[in-house]
Amino acid sequence: MKIVIRVDAHCEVALGHLNRCIALSSGLIELENSVEFVVYNDKSAIDLLENLGLSFQTTQYKINESGIFKYDKSIIKNIDPDILIIDSYYIDDQYIDNMKEVTPYVIYLDDVGKNYNVDMVINPSCKANHLDYKSKIRLLGNQYTILSHTYWNQGFNNELKKVSSVMITMGGVDHYNLSSLVINYLNQIDSTLKVNIIIGPYYDNKAKIMKSIEQSNLNVEIFEGLTNIYPVICMSDIAISAGGTSVYELAATSTPMIGISLWENQKNNIDCLSSNNAILPLYYSTKKEFNSELYDSMKELINNSMLRISMAKSSRNYIDGQGVRRIALEINKIKISSNR
Repeated sequence: MKIVIRVDAHCEVALGHLNRCIALSSGLIELENSVEFVVYNDKSAIDLLENLGLSFQTTQYKINESGIFKYDKSIIKNIDPDILIIDSYYIDDQYIDNMKEVTPYVIYLDDVGKNYNVDMVINPSCKANHLDYKSKIRLLGNQYTILSHTYWNQGFNNELKKVSSVMITMGGVDHYNLSSLVINYLNQIDSTLKVNIIIGPYYDNKAKIMKSIEQSNLNVEIFEGLTNIYPVICMSDIAISAGGTSVYELAATSTPMIGISLWENQKNNIDCLSSNNAILPLYYSTKKEFNSELYDSMKELINNSMLRISMAKSSRNYIDGQGVRRIALEINKIKISSNR
């Protein structure tokens, strides 16, 4: 089948949506489907897709901009796909209705409970089973967590007795400059730690991070321009992460972590992992209590080996890494009419 994925990445939404769509595309391509992305003309998005050798077209409109219905409809009509997959918070019923005029089957990737008249909805949240979606076909729950091939067959992490290295990632953008705060706290807790920090493509606070590093005694290695954070996960004993896809990647590798919900759409991720004892949860706030909660959680994770072992077991049991395979198999069951 010919499948189009409509998704954006730019400084306002970062790379989370695009990354999970890339992961999903790997499962679809493995089952011999053709996949083409349609994305906003953003350099980081283009570089990522080009580096991975994926087929794509760019648009001059973000999904939430005026004129998008007409423009997207024209692009999708020209490609003439069997299936359109949409991953965006910024669409509405009018957008869906326009897309259904030019493609026979529409799938929506959801994680916040948006309810549209689509043919299939996919929501990997543990809370999704309680939602009454309009769609007749619903792939709901953590068994559909979207992770790339790298995470499909992970073993258990046994190196948990001592912490010597820490990974820091705040996703594609570090809007609240938490990387700098984490570095300062790590320096206070244990300045002998090796720190692996990932700098996302939309960070506008790199100078502040570099200053924090220079003022610390930590051994810090900086990683930029990554298409996959797995190598950094492998060299880290624990992690401090924003609450996007990375928390599921860490869970799949049984890496003990602090997960921080920075935005409303990350809250479900943190809630689900927390309810399964797979994470130390934090919810960002501008109140000073958040800083003390962050410091205390970091100290606890670094000093408590029993906690790390328990979290690692729980996280690996919760996320088996097979979500993309399950979704791709369900999509491949779709029968598209030959009388299009």
